[in-house]
Formats: sequence, structure tokens, C-alpha cells
Amino acid sequence: MQHRMTPVVPDDPQQLRIVTAALCQDLNREIRRFETGAENFSDLNELYYSVYQPKALALIIALLKHVPSSDPRIAVLGQDAHGRLYKSNDHIMVNASLNEATTVMQLKDVIQRLEQLLAYLPQN
Repeated sequence: MQHRMTPVVPDDPQQLRIVTAALCQDLNREIRRFETGAENFSDLNELYYSVYQPKALALIIALLKHVPSSDPRIAVLGQDAHGRLYKSNDHIMVNASLNEATTVMQLKDVIQRLEQLLAYLPQN
């Protein structure tokens, strides 16, 4: 497997929205390729691990900053010098390894979580 780099994601909400939408489109394209047999699990798994998962995790972290502390989507554990410390099922689920039998369901779940988190961004 290749080394994973943490991608840089934009701070600007509009740019964050654009980058997130593009990743969701890419994941939807990979789902279609996998479902039609144009891509096998091994190749998709490597691509997800090296490219898509790091992007999705970076976006989840950036998007979760916009979720209010009182929202049930996160569990605030405390605060440090860098801000609040929290736990989120969104981060846990996106960080999970793909399973060949549930790949499509897992990728659709990643897309859904990203799209849901977009609702927390300011509309400006």
C-alpha cells in the first residue's frame, strides 16, 4: 500500500462546499465503476485507502468544526488550547476499512455523511 498523506482542505466555507461536492461525485463514479465490474475490489480498496479516505477524513474534520457543541452529531469531551475535543461517529465510520461485501454501502455512507455535514456550513 502507498503512504497516505493528509490533504489540505480549504477553510473558506464556499470552497469547502465545492471540494466536498467534488469528492462525493468522485465516490459516486467509483461506485458505478465497481458495480459494473469496471473496477475490482482490490484496486478500489487501494484507491480509497490512498486517495479518497484521506480526503474524506480531512473534510470530515473541517466540516465538524461547523457543528455546534450541543448537536448530537458530536460528543464534546473537553477543550484544549486548539479548541474543543470531541468524538464523532462520522469520523469513526469514514476511517473504517472497506469490506468487499459492503463496499458500495460503505461508500454511499461516506457520501451521505459528507452531504449531511454540508448543511452546517454558513450559507454566505
